[in-house]
Amino acid sequence: MRPENHSDLPSYQTESVEVASVDLDLVAGVPGAVAAYGAFLDTLHGVPGITVKRNRVTADRTDSELDGFLRSEQRAWDTGREAYEKWIDGGIAPSSQYVWAAYLRAEGISAPADMEYSA
Repeated sequence: MRPENHSDLPSYQTESVEVASVDLDLVAGVPGAVAAYGAFLDTLHGVPGITVKRNRVTADRTDSELDGFLRSEQRAWDTGREAYEKWIDGGIAPSSQYVWAAYLRAEGISAPADMEYSA
């Protein structure tokens, strides 16, 4: 199915992204480093879209980022669909084997046996 919503995106595009992480064992010997990092983490607590867990900080994807990913996924699906229709209608081989295969996989369609790149 053509992706229509953020929930249709692959998980790697919707997962939070790491903003910061520190190996506290490595910086423990640097005077003031742990205290400074602690102050940094304290500052971020309670900021919407930011998660602080131990020594790791992540940020939720913004709606703008998700919208961009969605447009890209929709373009890829549309291109794959167009290639598939050209193949069905006239046997015209797709120009993008990658997009063709991704579309076929997404739709559960077996690739023609004579295609170099199959789903």
